[in-house]
Amino acid sequence: KNKQEEEKENNKTHNVISIKDKLKEFRKQQKRRLESIRRKIKGKKTLIIAHRGASGKRPEHTLEAYARAIEEGADYIEQDVVMSKDGEILVCHDRELSGFTDIEDQRAEFGERVTKLKQDHEKGKPKYYTDWFAEDYPFEKLKKLNIRQRYEFRGKGFDGLYRIYKMKEVLEWVEATNKNIGLYIELKNPHYLNTIGLNIQQKLLDLLSTYGYLEETKDGIYKMKENKKVIIQCFEATTLKWFKERTIGVPLIQLIYSNVKKMQPDNPKKHNI
Repeated sequence: KNKQEEEKENNKTHNVISIKDKLKEFRKQQKRRLESIRRKIKGKKTLIIAHRGASGKRPEHTLEAYARAIEEGADYIEQDVVMSKDGEILVCHDRELSGFTDIEDQRAEFGERVTKLKQDHEKGKPKYYTDWFAEDYPFEKLKKLNIRQRYEFRGKGFDGLYRIYKMKEVLEWVEATNKNIGLYIELKNPHYLNTIGLNIQQKLLDLLSTYGYLEETKDGIYKMKENKKVIIQCFEATTLKWFKERTIGVPLIQLIYSNVKKMQPDNPKKHNI
């Protein structure tokens, strides 16, 4: 009996080692594939941008998702940014929280859903969503929420292990990696946030300046520092115009909807972005 139990334990240990070896080999293969892709695009400058981090393997916009993306060869990690009630920049894909947290299970703490304007820059009638919104809660309260995978077809094994992060925390984490990782930052509904007193644009510039990505000139213009990599993106052309007037050397990306009928009326060409 003891011999059988010993054999079972040895098999378990062998299986664990085997799985670890397979994971290592899988990661090596991924790195080789990325290098192969880079070689095939001859003479062209290419960037690998990790959308929400490695969001297929870890819950989106967590430090763990960013770490996995960097490990797999990403040049840039993407951050979607919104704001909390107390003016902290948060790294979340949406202002509404039910899609990626367990807030529905914490109603006693967070109350019930409310209806708010979701996007005010689209053609036609304004779009309203009913949900819990990040800008209604201070960061210390939002920290109590647990992040989960947004899509059902993705593994749920890491649900509930991570929390919402401030952009400040992400910048500190990137600095600690000692790697020159680029930031690909998308502002979510900045015009709406400004109407309720949350100036996410200026707050972002000040934060990037504090952490050494930008340098403020005497004229109040923010210049990208040498060897730093930041790209700012948004669906709202007026927001990109705002950044163009206040920055030097920061690439600006105009996002558009896949359905051209949904494009915002403020034409980017009009603003010379």
